[in-house]
Amino acid sequence: MTPLAATPRYSWIWIGYTILYFGVVLTCYLTPYPERTLCDFIDIPVTLIAALGLACFVFNRQLLPQLFWKCYAPLFIVWDIFYNIWITAILRQGQRWNQVTLPEILIAFGFVLPLYAALLQLGYKRRAGGLIAGHTLR
Repeated sequence: MTPLAATPRYSWIWIGYTILYFGVVLTCYLTPYPERTLCDFIDIPVTLIAALGLACFVFNRQLLPQLFWKCYAPLFIVWDIFYNIWITAILRQGQRWNQVTLPEILIAFGFVLPLYAALLQLGYKRRAGGLIAGHTLR
């Protein structure tokens, strides 16, 4: 039985998501922002490593050991939620928790949920076959 993730239809969805994620990340970091904080400078390499992990997951390559991803994935998820919800949405815009709407949080979380799933699978799940037919985990 062929796993669903090995069919070309699903791999194109992952490739499209990866391209979209890289586009959003590059747009956010290349857009001039008047006040960069220490958290912004910490977030740049943290997010770029996560983007590398997403690409490794989609193209079924292992550039860093599985132990690294096992430790990095939960730390990244905590950092990403802390940074994007607490730092960016609340502190920067002067909003309080009751002013951040639930749809805004759900849309943001829905966008990064595939990234979280990819990083967790990269660290915790051994895959026999790749997402793209013909590729093997090396």
